[in-house]
Amino acid sequence: MLKSTEKRINKDGIDRDPSNISKYFNESTGIKITTCHSTKGDEYEVVICVGLLEGKVPHWDEIINKSSSYSAYMARRLLYVISSRAKSALYLFSEKGIYTATRNEYIPTKQLSIAASKLNL
Repeated sequence: MLKSTEKRINKDGIDRDPSNISKYFNESTGIKITTCHSTKGDEYEVVICVGLLEGKVPHWDEIINKSSSYSAYMARRLLYVISSRAKSALYLFSEKGIYTATRNEYIPTKQLSIAASKLNL
């Protein structure tokens, strides 16, 4: 494997100086749609997050039969992951008119509501 890599480096005239490695990667452009959980470690110029509703953030599995402090911790943790991905702009949405399978309307994620009230939003 090393011989084939060495051969390719020589054939293509690839610069071996590690300080020039950035020129081998193109800057990503466009839109990436992903889940909150899969963004850990990523950075984006703009982050737009929708569906910040109790039962989604935190997920029902983190609410049902769990203490309220655990549910709050899990929501804060995920909101931190979401908000820390943005370099220049962050948009968080907690929409109305979204219903559970039993036709109960979702409510905004409590931690998002608390933050919005502190910021007078």
